[in-house]
Amino acid sequence: MAFRAIGNGVFLAVCVVVLAEMCLLAVYDEFSSIPDQVAVIISIAVGVLILWRFARVGVAATPTGLKLLNLGRDELIPWTAIADIRLDEGEASLGATAIPYVELADPPSPEEPGVLLSCLSGYTFRGRNRRVTRQTAKLRQHWLDHQAH
Repeated sequence: MAFRAIGNGVFLAVCVVVLAEMCLLAVYDEFSSIPDQVAVIISIAVGVLILWRFARVGVAATPTGLKLLNLGRDELIPWTAIADIRLDEGEASLGATAIPYVELADPPSPEEPGVLLSCLSGYTFRGRNRRVTRQTAKLRQHWLDHQAH
C-alpha cells in the first residue's frame, strides 16, 4: 500500500511544469536557431520528468517494512527498526502543518532520532491534515500489525 500527497503533488507539479515551460520558451526566443521539433521534444521530456517526480515520491507499507519511495533509490526501514509512528506538528512559511514522523529504535545519530515523512505533509488551512492524520494512522496500524507477529 503506497501513500502519497496526490492533491498537493499534482498542484505543485503543474506549477513547476508551467514554470519550466516558461523558462524553456524564454530560451527558445533567445536562440531562434533551435528547431521546433527539438523544442517540442525537450518541453515534453521536461514535463514528463517533473510529473514523474511528483507521482513517484511517497511511502509504501510492505511486508518487510516502510519503503521510502524516492526519485532514484528507494530506502527500506524494517518494521523491527521502528520504535513509533506518530503525527508531529510543525510550522512552515505558509502555516501550521502536520508531518508524519517515524521514530527509529536504534537511530544512526542522536541528532536524528527519526525520519520526517515530509512528502506526506499538508497545511491545516487547506484541510489536508485529515488526510495526513488518516495516512499516519494507517501506517501506524501496519507497524502495530507487524509488531504483533
